Amino acid sequence: MGNIGKATVACGLTLLIVIGWRVLTQPSQPAPAKQTVAPTPATTGPTVSVASKPGLPIGRSAPSAQTEPTELEKTLLQLAQATTPEHRFYVLNDAAKESFAAGQIDDARRYATEELQLAQQFPTNWNYGNAIHDGNMVLGRIAVKTGDLTAARDYLLKAGQTKGSPQLDSFGPNMSLAKDLLEKGDRETVLQYFDLCRQFWTSESNQLNEWSMEVSAGKTPDFGANLLY
Repeated sequence: MGNIGKATVACGLTLLIVIGWRVLTQPSQPAPAKQTVAPTPATTGPTVSVASKPGLPIGRSAPSAQTEPTELEKTLLQLAQATTPEHRFYVLNDAAKESFAAGQIDDARRYATEELQLAQQFPTNWNYGNAIHDGNMVLGRIAVKTGDLTAARDYLLKAGQTKGSPQLDSFGPNMSLAKDLLEKGDRETVLQYFDLCRQFWTSESNQLNEWSMEVSAGKTPDFGANLLY
């Protein structure tokens, strides 16, 4: 080999040595980290935090369904929708009784009083007898509740002085006030009330006779559905 060939080989070896040295001494670059994405949890539907809903305190769930209105709420809605005195006249007896049952004593007194006042405007109306009986019955129950038994007795006898109605003549009167007074030991007034009821509840005279015998014997009759009418 000539001198030129030897020189060429020497240069090539030198170049290979330099390149290899740089490869061996160059710091290695770490591989890029593999990005992982957390899986989205499966849901059965959109979820909304209760706390994020306006008007709901933290820790309480939203109501699942609208509750059924009570009998009092239904009656008061009918009363609010009454557009004439006659329409109010038809609803006031239930409004008074349902208010008393719900413990709304002031409202019950107000409705019963208005009912008796309106009755004077409709003396020939089929509901007149109901209004006289129910209005006095509710006011009498309020009197018992407040401890005025004298007034309660008077209201019971006024209730019995109704001329009757299609409902009273068929199903009979509400005996709630009579029962209240029996529980207070007043049997004489209740017997007088039974006698008044015989004037219009003629179809059930035997029932009134049976109740009269029980009251005379010191018992309180089971008035059944006549506590609900």
